[in-house]
Amino acid sequence: MRIGLNILYLIPGGVGGTETYARHLISAMTKELKSGDELIIYATRETAPTFTESKQLKVITLPIYAKNRVLRLLAEQILLPFYLLHDHIDVIFSLGYSSPFLHPCPAVVTIHDLNWYYHPEDFGVFERIAWKLITTFSSLSANHIISISQATTTSLVDALKITSSKISTIMHGAPQKYSGKKFKRIIDNDYIFTVLAGYPHKNLITLLKAFNLVSKKNKQLALVICGLSGKADYSSSQYIKEHNLEDKVKILGYVNNEILSSLYQHATMFVFPSAYEGFGIPVLEAMSYGIPVISSNAFALDEVVGVAGIKVEPLEIGSYVKAINNLLSNLDLRMKLINTGYSRINKLKWSDSATQYLYLLKKYRR
Repeated sequence: MRIGLNILYLIPGGVGGTETYARHLISAMTKELKSGDELIIYATRETAPTFTESKQLKVITLPIYAKNRVLRLLAEQILLPFYLLHDHIDVIFSLGYSSPFLHPCPAVVTIHDLNWYYHPEDFGVFERIAWKLITTFSSLSANHIISISQATTTSLVDALKITSSKISTIMHGAPQKYSGKKFKRIIDNDYIFTVLAGYPHKNLITLLKAFNLVSKKNKQLALVICGLSGKADYSSSQYIKEHNLEDKVKILGYVNNEILSSLYQHATMFVFPSAYEGFGIPVLEAMSYGIPVISSNAFALDEVVGVAGIKVEPLEIGSYVKAINNLLSNLDLRMKLINTGYSRINKLKWSDSATQYLYLLKKYRR
């Protein structure tokens, strides 16, 4: 069977969690392939060189760049179907929200979330309309939809009125227990760590307000933030300046994997205040490094974190303050969360996810 993988959306270092999802899933699917099966990746010029071909994995480069989103969407709708026809693809699997509306073979698409629907403040007017049209038509035209959490499945049924029988929920795998490699410490002080893109729904402002209160009694404690930039960056920077937190809050932006690993490894705790997530990969990454987690309970985070972290209402500043202070003072609680975190990630394996994906794709092949 020849499975086409549409990752035209992927911009290396530019799409956050959906890149982590794509790379982990493709790697796991390659290992789970049966004899005679083949994965054909359709990627853009900047993305194709980041994948290595093998006997069962081929990479085809379309003559476009993903950063040019208009051209990318046109290529997906006009060029990609001809590639699928030429390459005798049995099923096309689109990993990032959008799928060819007209396809010469069965189509399956992953819808990660409906951020444009629940948090329109993250988008401009035309961008929001584009997201609505693309997601809606992709969902309607695809033979089947994969969601990454039960929360996303419920929202697809409620918001887009999609029949539940057309949707399969397959949760991500988790990074397995940290290998033990030691990374050089980057931040001298003890610090709270978070990984958040700079969008309003990521709710960094609530964490900043909570940290401001906590830091009055913990003057050596720092807050370290990594992630892509976004619309909420200005308001976050203004709050930091107005409350004289420049020496305590370190915004590092997007960092490479080695720096990210170091930051996870040496963190005192991981706090994830997002008010909306289709999944929430960073909380599982933190658990894999043996870092106790405090997380919002919003949307999919409730089911992803489970009992492996302290969960709070996303906008309740006092709840974050209480949870952070508890972790700072209670070593037994820290160890309990570290151990339950390891248990949680051991139940979520990419190999299991890949097996479910391959089973589903074979079910819908022509």
